[in-house]
Amino acid sequence: MKLFMTIAFALTSFASQAMELSARHQSLIKKAIEEKCHIRPSLKLESVKVVEDRIDQGVVDYYFTTNYTATVRIDQGVFDYYDVVVKSAEYDHYDHQAQDWGGIEIQSVTCKMQ
Repeated sequence: MKLFMTIAFALTSFASQAMELSARHQSLIKKAIEEKCHIRPSLKLESVKVVEDRIDQGVVDYYFTTNYTATVRIDQGVFDYYDVVVKSAEYDHYDHQAQDWGGIEIQSVTCKMQ
């Protein structure tokens, strides 16, 4: 029973760390879109491509290409639509700025009005 509880606790801990990293990643993506595109959009996720880079001894980095459709309200009933492509990475190292494991880098943001 103790072994089961230890395994359950470990899995819960890993899951919460992964969710926290994902939330940080999404927050940085939204901030980068606002800064690079000069808009405050409502985002709709279209697709995500993930490339896994196995470095050495269990170290794995992930490279993401994320496509969004962004909607910006201009006036009552008037909207602009953008195709937004974000290239980002999650590195398997300690992020001193966030003071947490999992370094996140937003490599590029491309905005194109539809």
